[in-house]
Amino acid sequence: MLGSGSAGNSAVVATDHCKILVDGGLSARQLVLRLEQCGIAPEQLDGVLLTHEHTDHVCGLEVLCRKFDVPIYSNALTAEAIRCDGSFKRHRNWRIFVTGAEFSICDVTVRTFPVPHDAVDPLGFAIHAGSGSLGFITDLGYPTKMIIERLREVQTLVTKNFCRTIHIDRGR
Repeated sequence: MLGSGSAGNSAVVATDHCKILVDGGLSARQLVLRLEQCGIAPEQLDGVLLTHEHTDHVCGLEVLCRKFDVPIYSNALTAEAIRCDGSFKRHRNWRIFVTGAEFSICDVTVRTFPVPHDAVDPLGFAIHAGSGSLGFITDLGYPTKMIIERLREVQTLVTKNFCRTIHIDRGR
């Protein structure tokens, strides 16, 4: 975790062959400093996954992604919301996917799923690489059946601002 809270949210998911930033709600300067503390140069990033468009999840990305030409992976509504407010106009390296889609970044497979939150099309991720898997959900008000199904398949869960307990029965 590079940051978690109202001051900014960002995390790194890394394998031997891939480095992905999940959100970038810190300043570009802080993102670079915190990445370097993890032993990652910003030039090594293979992409940024966006959960949603709120400022505490995206405020440092325009500068970071433009300066280091990092692709941004987002669903269409989130990308549109970010571009409409004047941010990211010069950034051309968008990778748009449909909510619910599955895609790969290097050796990492990302499964997306919708989450209930007050954003245009907020997402969670089930991230798989080799024999490991990670669930990533932020700003979740309540768990839906789909979220529980997606999280059944992961070994580790990263969550923030969650209001209730999720019971995941792996036996079903």
